[in-house]
Amino acid sequence: KVMLNEELQKWEDFGVEGHFEGARPWVTIDEICVESMAKIVGAKPIEVCLMNTLSANLHSMMTSFYRPETGPDKKRFKILAEAKSFPSDKFVFESQIRL
Repeated sequence: KVMLNEELQKWEDFGVEGHFEGARPWVTIDEICVESMAKIVGAKPIEVCLMNTLSANLHSMMTSFYRPETGPDKKRFKILAEAKSFPSDKFVFESQIRL
């Protein structure tokens, strides 16, 4: 709770410059968090990569793997997702369909 309040205060004081200011600059936050995250996911720190936002990661993943078939015999074109996805996830799916 203390660290969260510190980061919120940093946002208030520095805004976007918080990426480069303070004891925990956001631009390198992955380096600070990787050991803790490795313990959470049961991996070695060298096996963990923290990156981007969920939406950015979904876009990257879908750009790499979503390959809908086109033409009259198309069989693979759907995207299945859980019913209670975040609204931002649904926007990602819709934008991938439009590509």
